[in-house]
Amino acid sequence: MYILHLSILDGRCVLWSERSSEAEAPKRRGRPPAMRKVRTSPYDGGADLLRMLSAEDRIVLPEEIRTSFRKKKPLVAYAWLPSTTQSPIASSPLIDERAETASAVHLAAWEIAAFACNPMEVMMFLSAIGRGPVLVPGIVAGGGLTFVCHVMQLAGSLVARQQFVPSLIRHAPEKVSEAKFSARWKPVVTGADIDRVAMLAAAMPPVLCALSDPTAVASPMLNRKASVDALLEMFVNIMVCSTARRDEQRKAMADRPSFSNIHDQWLLALQSNDGLMP
Repeated sequence: MYILHLSILDGRCVLWSERSSEAEAPKRRGRPPAMRKVRTSPYDGGADLLRMLSAEDRIVLPEEIRTSFRKKKPLVAYAWLPSTTQSPIASSPLIDERAETASAVHLAAWEIAAFACNPMEVMMFLSAIGRGPVLVPGIVAGGGLTFVCHVMQLAGSLVARQQFVPSLIRHAPEKVSEAKFSARWKPVVTGADIDRVAMLAAAMPPVLCALSDPTAVASPMLNRKASVDALLEMFVNIMVCSTARRDEQRKAMADRPSFSNIHDQWLLALQSNDGLMP
């Protein structure tokens, strides 16, 4: 049995999983790891789950997403999980029956394998699996996946009502001369949608902010409102880009040796997935 989780790590959506002791343990290649303070989670689903999902015919995914999932390399992340002195506590009795009886719990970091996904991959994957708890026999959706489906639903509602505006984001560079900009579509949240965002923030499961990179010395901050806002903006931006982009028009503009003004650059960037100003 596997439980598939979605979390936010360094502004990116990442997928990772837990496995029960009945599932085949993930194989670790190379020499045995040296002793270290942060141990590998005994429930780590390993590096093969995305390949399993990409090969699953019952999940209707575009071929380019399947190919991307098959080729993804796992990254090492720390999952900050409720733990005993011996091990993390499983998120569900489906993984370990002792999950509901643990005592003397504290928060600790455990090494896991995770997969970073771009916004389009996340949206296509969530659209394919729906909001049901069982993805396919033997693989269950965790609370993070189910929650993000609700955020995506709100983003779709905002896009359908045309409640979004274009914006420009400046990325902080090491040198002022290397400043880069990205065009983004931002949601406009008003009226009853403000309450919906607040309700989502209050209901956000901690697993969404449970990961950190291996250099972290403390658990990540749980900022519910900021996390929901970031997800909402991500989905609104990719949805509008997907409907606004015109490949032929974009190619014609991209073939120009230069732009006569910054406005044309901005319009082109608003039609791209990454939003970077050319």
